[in-house]
Amino acid sequence: MPLSINGNYVLPEASCRDCEQITGRNEALIMRGGFRAVREYLQLRSRTKKRPQELPLFNVNRIEGNKVMVPVDDYPVMWMIPRFDLPGALRPPGYVSTGNPPPWSTAINLDHDKLAKHGIKNFTTIQIDVFAFVRMIAKIGHALAVSRYGLHHFVPFLRHIILHEAGPEAFEFIGGRAETPHDTEELHGLTLRTLRVGDRVLLVAEIRLFATLGAPIHLAVVGEVRS
Repeated sequence: MPLSINGNYVLPEASCRDCEQITGRNEALIMRGGFRAVREYLQLRSRTKKRPQELPLFNVNRIEGNKVMVPVDDYPVMWMIPRFDLPGALRPPGYVSTGNPPPWSTAINLDHDKLAKHGIKNFTTIQIDVFAFVRMIAKIGHALAVSRYGLHHFVPFLRHIILHEAGPEAFEFIGGRAETPHDTEELHGLTLRTLRVGDRVLLVAEIRLFATLGAPIHLAVVGEVRS
């Protein structure tokens, strides 16, 4: 779990310097993009000692390129998390996919009176890079499996997705669950389980970022358990 969303676990010597730079750049696309506002609102951990006093809103009042800096206390946290269909590797015979569901979204601290003080009537919601998010989910799932079982307990499926540009083929191993998750007081939820699919036993990570805010569950098919 990235430190910047209050990840508490450290996996010693988890990657070489080159791989660390790759995953760090990818996670920065999420943490400094779609997750930036909610991180500041919740005052989550950061490697930057000086926290921002303002955050930008874009295309304000339907003016293309119009950026307005808003104090963090007044900033509306309008954000979305992608939702995905069941991973291809877990779909039973005859499964008919209807595509990925609409993203989960929520609004926090949306106060029109506060925005009016800054002359703001409307603005564009910041989007999340979907495949950067997919790669981050893959990394969290892989790291969880290694921390529990070590490197030699399973045949890994996700290393290529983590370290290279991901495309639609990643949905063979990365996906989600359709049901509405239960309420919880935990900021994030992580579960690792085994699942028999045909003649294989697969390791599947259930990852729920920002669970306490009602966010959805994502699945990472981490690998196949070695016999």
